[in-house]
Amino acid sequence: MTPYIAPYTRDVIPVKRRRTVVDDSALTTRIGQRIRVARLEAGLTQQQLADGRYTKAYISALEKGHAKPSLAALHHISARLRLPAAHFLRDADEHWSRLDADLLLARPGMGVDEAVMVVSNEMSRTRALIAARPYA
Repeated sequence: MTPYIAPYTRDVIPVKRRRTVVDDSALTTRIGQRIRVARLEAGLTQQQLADGRYTKAYISALEKGHAKPSLAALHHISARLRLPAAHFLRDADEHWSRLDADLLLARPGMGVDEAVMVVSNEMSRTRALIAARPYA
């Protein structure tokens, strides 16, 4: 518990913090596999891909799915491999935007399946709005 000090009375009130644990292991494993395949196709070593900004160990952890890449790391890796960052996040028939990547990687308490459902619903709604063209 984290203590909270009341401003006027100076009483210490214990505050219980909730911690949400999200299992993104399937997502991080898929991203890591795609990073590894792209790195090997580009003919780069893990050290070359890290390029002084990250460590070889971090790239290895990403490829094994032991670490979840930040958007900054994903951007750096995609630039080094000359691929869009979405390449590492999308499924075979899906097209992901940066917003989709943010939802999948950074939304606390949301599982991968739920994030995909939210993104799919938003994409469907956007397509319907574009098709209706209310502003044209």
